[in-house]
Amino acid sequence: MATVELRNLATGTWRATVCDGYNPDGTQNRVRRTIKVNPNSTEASQRKQAQRQADALETDYRRHVITEAKKIRLYDVAVEFIESKPMAASTKAGYYALLERRIKDKLGKIYVQDLTPRQIRDFYKYLEQDDARPNHKVSKDKNKQPPKTRSKTGKLSGTSRKHYHQFLSAVLNFAVRSGYITVNPLIAVDPPRQDTPESEFLEGEDVAMLMEALEQLPEPIWQAFFTLDLFSSCRPGELIALNWSDLEENVLTIRAGSNHVKGVGTVRTDRPKTKSSMRTIVLPPEAVQPLLKWKSVQAEQRLKCGGLWEEPDAIFTSDTGRRLYISTPTHKWREIQQKYNLKDVPLYSLRHTGASLLIAAGCDVKEVSGRLGHSRTSTTLDTYTHLFEKAQQHTADVMSAAIAKARKEAK
Repeated sequence: MATVELRNLATGTWRATVCDGYNPDGTQNRVRRTIKVNPNSTEASQRKQAQRQADALETDYRRHVITEAKKIRLYDVAVEFIESKPMAASTKAGYYALLERRIKDKLGKIYVQDLTPRQIRDFYKYLEQDDARPNHKVSKDKNKQPPKTRSKTGKLSGTSRKHYHQFLSAVLNFAVRSGYITVNPLIAVDPPRQDTPESEFLEGEDVAMLMEALEQLPEPIWQAFFTLDLFSSCRPGELIALNWSDLEENVLTIRAGSNHVKGVGTVRTDRPKTKSSMRTIVLPPEAVQPLLKWKSVQAEQRLKCGGLWEEPDAIFTSDTGRRLYISTPTHKWREIQQKYNLKDVPLYSLRHTGASLLIAAGCDVKEVSGRLGHSRTSTTLDTYTHLFEKAQQHTADVMSAAIAKARKEAK
């Protein structure tokens, strides 16, 4: 039978100790918690308040909601989780980025045994606020606008908030398996809403203006990069990860993705975003020609650099052979938009533009999904619902016109 002891440490602060016999090694089996009560109450009233909380503590202990494990902060549990699992360097860097950017300051100092669903909900509310997203560095050039992001609101996207939820879930499940807690408090918390804005893309005249601008670009690497982005509908990270061995004549094979690792730079991952992202893409001549032009220029750069060239097989590199930084194409895209007065859309919109052109041309959802590397056709349908509906209406109009023509010819 467990017993509860109360000690008055200071005004408004009490310590509750639940004792339940002895362990095989002779140490006492107990759990201690610090209890806060109203410091303005009388000592008798404080004791009653503390006793109620102590009784609840005993109940939780008997129900195995809490354990006698040594108290440990959430930040330390997260580090232990990351370091205990074999994972790619890029994955580890991504976990640490989530931990250091926001979790450390808001939840990291809380003992995992004391973490409550309410504290997690408050953290999710914080992620929805403007100050959860760090401001972009302000350029000295007043006429230069900050880089366009995929977030129309300037806040963290629903996808980003979902990543925090998934990481916390993994860490707290690890805490349960490690015996730090017996119940994951996240089970009582609804996941963040994934309200990422509708995809933006270029149409008609905007596409024509883009192609004219790309043909005028003085730097072959960017002419090749953005042209390939449009015609392949690849993710920018997939393009950065490309090697020349991934291109055979006009067939491009997507085998990997890319990530930024602090202190290292851009690294090519072992695999792309999902299993279905591994795919082959047949390119038209308009996409291959800029690549071959860039390959020739890159060969000259490599000859000048000699043995200092860093990645011999990488397609998109700096003038020293280092694979492009993840953010470099985004900044360059912004410059091109301003210089050539193109429609203000984020870089990722080139992927959406390519998909929209395929849909408008009559490609079915399976073809489009395969080219995009979506794991499910439902993802493609959800992303481009309005475009498929428009294409279906066009198909209906074509069918109606065909039947009308047949009837007319029969008369």
